Amino acid sequence: MKQNGSPSTNKKLKIILASKSIARKALLEESGFEVIVDPVDVDESYNNLDIKEIVTLLSQKKLDHYLKYKKEINFPLLTADTLVFCDDKIIGKSYSLKEAFEQIDFLKGKKHTVYSAFNLYLPHLNKFYSGLDSTDVTFKNLSKVEIENYLKTNQWQGAAASYRVQGSATSLIEKIEGQMATVVGLPLHQISAIFSTLDF
Repeated sequence: MKQNGSPSTNKKLKIILASKSIARKALLEESGFEVIVDPVDVDESYNNLDIKEIVTLLSQKKLDHYLKYKKEINFPLLTADTLVFCDDKIIGKSYSLKEAFEQIDFLKGKKHTVYSAFNLYLPHLNKFYSGLDSTDVTFKNLSKVEIENYLKTNQWQGAAASYRVQGSATSLIEKIEGQMATVVGLPLHQISAIFSTLDF
């Protein structure tokens, strides 16, 4: 492994990403991994816990589900979850255009915090790792037309708080304070730090 945690230029390290997120896959590929996408579907409901506990629990739940139902795991396995917190409200994915509008309208002109958690299983070492990171994002004071124009891109679908920072949602954002990758959905600096200490 390189010191920065990305795989050798001669041979890419394969990693299983148990997520449908195209953005997470792209992040890992940009870091030099060969990504095997194999998502899991789990119940993402939660009790009245602290948001840090919730996002950590959901990522762990995905890992547990994968380990329970997959017979063979020959490569590092990564799960993740992302939630947004604003004005004491937890914001996950929206499931309709109306809900997506309400989420973006709620966030306009405000600072919110994006929490991303991950779980990593290394089968050849039988080791488990986990981590959590947060980044603050401030939205512009958007007009109704600006929100509607963004929603026409359909990039709200399947994204926490109805936006993906690396897409058309850049037009919504005034400021980001922290790691961009955390907003995308992976605390990549933490994951890279783990791999930088290992010998593959």
